[in-house]
Amino acid sequence: MSESKHEHHQHSHKWEDGESHNLQHGHECKCENCHRPEHRNENTSQENASKKVCAPDQEPGIFSEKYELVLSQESSLLPVQEALLRWVGEILQWVKNKQGFVGHIKGFIEGKEHFWFSSTGKAVTAKSSSGWNEGLDQTFTINATAIIFGIRKEELDEYAEQCLETCIAEQCPDSTLVQIDLLCSLAKSLGAAHAALIAVDSIKFNHDFRKQCEQNTCGSYDKNWMCPPNMPSIDELRDKVLPYDRGLLFQTVYQLKNSFDWRGVQQAVVEHTQVFRKVLAELRSMKNFLNLLPLNVGPCTYCGRCSFLDGEECRFPEEAIPSVEAYGIDVMALEKSCGMPYYNGKDTVSCVSLILFRF
Repeated sequence: MSESKHEHHQHSHKWEDGESHNLQHGHECKCENCHRPEHRNENTSQENASKKVCAPDQEPGIFSEKYELVLSQESSLLPVQEALLRWVGEILQWVKNKQGFVGHIKGFIEGKEHFWFSSTGKAVTAKSSSGWNEGLDQTFTINATAIIFGIRKEELDEYAEQCLETCIAEQCPDSTLVQIDLLCSLAKSLGAAHAALIAVDSIKFNHDFRKQCEQNTCGSYDKNWMCPPNMPSIDELRDKVLPYDRGLLFQTVYQLKNSFDWRGVQQAVVEHTQVFRKVLAELRSMKNFLNLLPLNVGPCTYCGRCSFLDGEECRFPEEAIPSVEAYGIDVMALEKSCGMPYYNGKDTVSCVSLILFRF
């Protein structure tokens, strides 16, 4: 897997200040979830156990803090899920082979499934309301936290990076498909509330939307290069859309003071556009796509004042973005087709963008 593909997998390694203490002969350990036989006390209930974590005697510079593997991977692909679980297990087995000490590891899946790793590094179920196997074919986010001692921080981090690349490559030979499957996680990590991949043939076009533009509710009709009547016809735009393979649809949600909070709506569009630009920049940096067709919410605001008003050509044609509505795309129908909520509660405004891509 190339570096450009690897860097977009939404994972992180974090070291947080953790408490540790060296055990001395004759001292009783009350570590939470401690797995060392010599540190267990059958008479000590978990309710009374200390939240401190025990550590063997450490040499200077040896890592003895909390190591958190945060995998914000929302994937519906079974190979991706298997690769992520294998990744955590491989790290734990590597720590054991290095004669390190894993204090405990706990996992969490979508608020329902809990898992832990056995001494062999394999994932097993600790709790499950729906069953581990039944949950594996669903989209989920996996988070794991481990307490690790006796390993140098730099060495562990380097191995974790290499190991993730290996696990993804071996479990998921089609790295392009994996990359696409992780786009929703990418959009959410950059600020989107909801995200979904859509098929281009699910897009519905409505000529009546062009009539709504003519009513000039937003005040940009015939004042912006990316707004009607300076746009091709709906049929021409439809022909431009259809050759694309798929699209990333994402939505942000903002709270308003009340239903008349027009300034709040305007600010929501500004903040959504910032999210949109971040997502677009990430997709442009990837090597997977031949072409991208980005569509945002509302008129293009890249220049502040559009050069159309001064009778000049567009100053930044590569950055000029039309709206989804200007293309005549039925946003509500598209959201419903992928299970995305159109209404997100009283006194809220939802903004939607669509980035089409072609391999």
